[in-house]
Amino acid sequence: MLPFFNKELWRQIQDEARLEKLEVPQNSIFASDINEKYIEAARENALRARVEKFIEFKVGDFFELPAPAPAGLLICNMPYGERIKGVGSEEPITFFKMIGDKLKKDYAGWQAAFLVAEESPWKFIGLKPSRRIALLNGSIPVKLVVFNMYKGSKKDQFSNP
Repeated sequence: MLPFFNKELWRQIQDEARLEKLEVPQNSIFASDINEKYIEAARENALRARVEKFIEFKVGDFFELPAPAPAGLLICNMPYGERIKGVGSEEPITFFKMIGDKLKKDYAGWQAAFLVAEESPWKFIGLKPSRRIALLNGSIPVKLVVFNMYKGSKKDQFSNP
């Protein structure tokens, strides 16, 4: 257990959330992974949390799946360490470039947040993050990098019509 964990506060928040019980969430939730094992684990966690009916699960390759909605928030825990070696035949730099290309092509109108290893070549995504937050994932130094996606160039977004 975490030393700063407040069990009483956690129970109070759970009780309040149960009283609110929304019939339908305000936004859709989509979960995907290329590995069916991870989708099954996510589905089981959602079932334990009693939110499985609000999440659409899909096994698929990020590079082949279309954006599931016109706009939204994409959150991804990027592979790093041993996991980065399992991203296929792609070198990590090429892999991050492919992510940037996919975001630019299919995710205009979205925010994209990636949890990346501090030493990873995440800058090869080729986009300037709106936020960079240094964190630890266990003992691994990581960053949460957030990108605001839009069509065209940033200059186009702020010019007068």
